[in-house]
Amino acid sequence: MGLVCNGLYVQTLITQQIIGMVMSGLQEAAARTESGAASAACQRWFGDSSDNFRKDLASRIRKMRSNINVRTINVSMQALVTRNQYENAAAWNDGSSHLRFEDSYSHVGTHGGIRSEIYINEAFGSLPQKLVVLNDGSVDSSFWNQSKVETLIHELSHLILGTKDEKLSRRTVAYGAQNAEALAQKDPTKAKTNAENFAIFIEAAGINKNT
Repeated sequence: MGLVCNGLYVQTLITQQIIGMVMSGLQEAAARTESGAASAACQRWFGDSSDNFRKDLASRIRKMRSNINVRTINVSMQALVTRNQYENAAAWNDGSSHLRFEDSYSHVGTHGGIRSEIYINEAFGSLPQKLVVLNDGSVDSSFWNQSKVETLIHELSHLILGTKDEKLSRRTVAYGAQNAEALAQKDPTKAKTNAENFAIFIEAAGINKNT
């Protein structure tokens, strides 16, 4: 169960330390969201820090972590040439067309022939392990900022929560810290279903703990 890295190269890029940070980050982000300790992060990355939203967000994050524990999610390598040049990874779920953000908490595991897979590519290898932060410990959103931990959480949110890759504008997908933060300010409703906002929030609130 959990993340299964296929091949020595993938295992060198996604170490047990990184997987541990993903799982502990989810646990800590849920706890800090529910307690109100991550209210500033909620406002920054979702445009909403209300009690109702924080309660719902904490529930989603906990169910996301629980789901990982009961699923086998394979992580494999796929050449960048076969995909969008701006991607670091992609997620594949045979049941994805049936998932909705509102009700996708069921354990969509490998039973019944359903695949749960994440593919990383060469670009993933060049990412830092964690997001770049400023001197005060907050996530740097001054440029296109992603990380290995954040990218894995991004793809996991697609598989488990049914998140999307929302657009900031007609031509710009809200990838990276700068675009994710701008989306939260411009359209909180879209930010709440955007995989990048989820992933950056979880790393910021669950690992960096300053935002």
